[in-house]
Amino acid sequence: MSPGDLPALASLPREARRVLVRVDYNVPLDGERVTDATRIVRTRPTLDVLRRDGRSVVLASHLGRPDGKPDPRFSLKVLLGPLRSLLGVEVAWGGNAIAEAPGRCRDLKPGGVLLVENLRYHAGEEANDGAFAAALAALADAYVNEAFGASHRAHASIVGVPERLPSAAGDALREEVAQFLSLRGDPEPPFVAFLGGAKVSDKLPVLEALLPKLKTMCVGGPMAYTLLAAQGVATGASKKESGMDDTCRSLLRRCRERGVELLLPEDHVTVAKIDDPSSARVEEGPIAPGRVGVDIGPRTRARFAKAAAGAGTIFWNGPPGIFEKAPYASGTRAV
Repeated sequence: MSPGDLPALASLPREARRVLVRVDYNVPLDGERVTDATRIVRTRPTLDVLRRDGRSVVLASHLGRPDGKPDPRFSLKVLLGPLRSLLGVEVAWGGNAIAEAPGRCRDLKPGGVLLVENLRYHAGEEANDGAFAAALAALADAYVNEAFGASHRAHASIVGVPERLPSAAGDALREEVAQFLSLRGDPEPPFVAFLGGAKVSDKLPVLEALLPKLKTMCVGGPMAYTLLAAQGVATGASKKESGMDDTCRSLLRRCRERGVELLLPEDHVTVAKIDDPSSARVEEGPIAPGRVGVDIGPRTRARFAKAAAGAGTIFWNGPPGIFEKAPYASGTRAV
């Protein structure tokens, strides 16, 4: 596959006047403040092209893990203000994708933009349910995928909708694919990967593809605690993925066999509770019982930064700490 295999925006039928754009606005929030708007800003060129063509835009995204039912903690309504500011356009509220959005979509004028409520309020999204995919497809005349970060999931808005509508890839998604495919070819050495986020299982396909070319792999966040726990290192009450010990030990073995330097945290910023930054302290080695790792410590930051400084190519997927909360962002910012 190459980016050229992905249909471009220009391929959409001219008569498709309303376009459902699957975006990934699962952005980090501190209360109601967006702490990193990169994912939103990156979608603007695609939205501008569609609007200049006289099309109206229906934005659909997920946020967090509401487990298939409405949860006010994960409402996309919090993004209306930031979207209006960052996209430079008025954004209307679409409400529930099934109950409210159909009527509000029909009222959209050419060039208008509407945001639908969190797709994961519906169990049919993650199940790729046909009826839910059909309901989403009925909101528009065409579909654009601009959600690279969610495109590895067989969800209704990723897989089911483009089976039902004329479809294209957004400009940012095409660029991401081009960059990623270049890493599978001949990346400039030394090739260094930075991995974070919650789940080892989510990263395994990426690691399998990149491992033969890597010199160094730096791992932070819950993924690091999962790997450390598999080696018998105490990680306190830190978040980690259960049932992954054998998988982690296999990954560690393959790194050794291929001569890949694996850098895991040697020190940690830990807290008694995530919402209590006043309890933060740096711990060397194992994490004390009841303590939660929220960031890499100073010694680990220096090691990760040294690896980055010496790299010819860097692949970054996930932060090494809870960077959306300012007190725990130092490790991410340092790297």
